[in-house]
Amino acid sequence: GQHGKRIVFMPHPNAVPFIDAFAPPAHVEVCTKAETSFLPLLSRSVAMITDYTSVAFDMALLRRCVFYYQFDREEFYGGSHNWREGYFDDDRDGFGPVATDEAALVANIAAFLARGSQPEPEYVRRMEATLPETDGHCCERVFAAICETARPYRHRMPA
Repeated sequence: GQHGKRIVFMPHPNAVPFIDAFAPPAHVEVCTKAETSFLPLLSRSVAMITDYTSVAFDMALLRRCVFYYQFDREEFYGGSHNWREGYFDDDRDGFGPVATDEAALVANIAAFLARGSQPEPEYVRRMEATLPETDGHCCERVFAAICETARPYRHRMPA
């Protein structure tokens, strides 16, 4: 496009059989997890559009903008899905703007592109506050924390 970016659509694996129903235009590249390495794709992405996925945290670790498109928010949290609102609120804590209609989503993306494809400082602050460590040792720290949590119970287990 005019900003030198490609648009890649990667549907959830459960939606792959229905790709034709999405009718993606020719300029949108369709990738599936079966044929595309997911993490390298994320690392090359400047932003992501999602609804509710936890992949937003992967993007935040990379300090990349997330656009939340939650056109079905009332239905999604209204009990028709197996998902409930939790401690993390996308409006308050999310890593990019939340839109509930297509026009707002497009406006959010246009503003992002006009800023040179950089997330707004507020969203960067949220990313840094939520995921402060970017040194590549996060898995080690999580593993150590899990081991430490289990430690008091080891003494109670029969030999």
